[in-house]
Amino acid sequence: MPAEMNPFDIFLYKVENFVNCRCLPRQFDPYFYVQDEENLFLISTQEKHGGSCSLVRWFDIYPKDSLYQIIVERLRYSDNDYGAIIVLLSRLGLLLNIDNRLRFNKDIYVFFYVIQLISLKKNCTENESDINYFFRSLCFELMMDYEVYTRFFVKENKLFLKSDTLGSVEFKDVLRSLYAAIEQGEKRLLLSRRLADFQVSIIELLFSSDRHEYALNFNDRNEYLVYPQRFLDTYEKNKEEVFSALADCFNEAQSGHNLLVSNFIIMNYSYYVLKDNPRAALQLKEYVGSGDVFSRLISTVVYRAVAVNRKMFSGLGIDEDFLPHPLRGDESIRLFNLIYTARRR
Repeated sequence: MPAEMNPFDIFLYKVENFVNCRCLPRQFDPYFYVQDEENLFLISTQEKHGGSCSLVRWFDIYPKDSLYQIIVERLRYSDNDYGAIIVLLSRLGLLLNIDNRLRFNKDIYVFFYVIQLISLKKNCTENESDINYFFRSLCFELMMDYEVYTRFFVKENKLFLKSDTLGSVEFKDVLRSLYAAIEQGEKRLLLSRRLADFQVSIIELLFSSDRHEYALNFNDRNEYLVYPQRFLDTYEKNKEEVFSALADCFNEAQSGHNLLVSNFIIMNYSYYVLKDNPRAALQLKEYVGSGDVFSRLISTVVYRAVAVNRKMFSGLGIDEDFLPHPLRGDESIRLFNLIYTARRR
């Protein structure tokens, strides 16, 4: 990985663009953003003669069919393996593209899943099931087909491809053999190495164990509840502390940064508490009371749908607490689907 580039810094820059519409431009040598159209910025690197190469369409720099010949004919992967490899590497670039035309609901999920993955990887063996759940969910939000992302899995801090012909192959080994074969006949070695460095760095950010303490650093007193282990520890020791933060998720004076943290806390509560114990919602109701706050919380839980759905709460006596049609309701029901429309009232 180039010393100048920390992929988490690029991720934080993308997050900052989401909550700050006047974010100052930055570069991450040797990677930078190129404006493709108004308010759409593509993570890119420089070609030899001064042009830019999008890290989403990284494959365009190579002659037509050359990657297929390398991956299928020389390295002996199947046609379906080939498609999965190309798509996943493209989505590693898409993960860091910045689209400021709208603040999409999809982005909130992408940010949440990345934070889960980089937090849970510290105890990969213990958290392997959760890691694979969040990895598949991230792939879905990055517009990968089920048939493609189910070819990949995470085990012992490593991403694997389930190849039709070669069995389970660590994906970094796939990249090493791919770029070694590319460099044998490729004149643009520096560009190829930058592509490989970027792709490996994103895989390592998401899955490889390290000692780095990843944090959003939003100066939000509830931010610690964004991180899964801190959330679980707090919930086990003092549920009321979590309930208080959940009630505060609908504070109308919140900034964009606060709103993003609020979304993440509710999503943590859905996944780590309600997924396996929907009845726990009754304890939250007892703490916040019947009324507007609980109705908005439980309706938002269902709207966000992180491993929960409305049917799971049937028979708990809280049917009347759900706000009608949360998908079509006003923005407060959805907990600020688009952050910049949150404070319209």
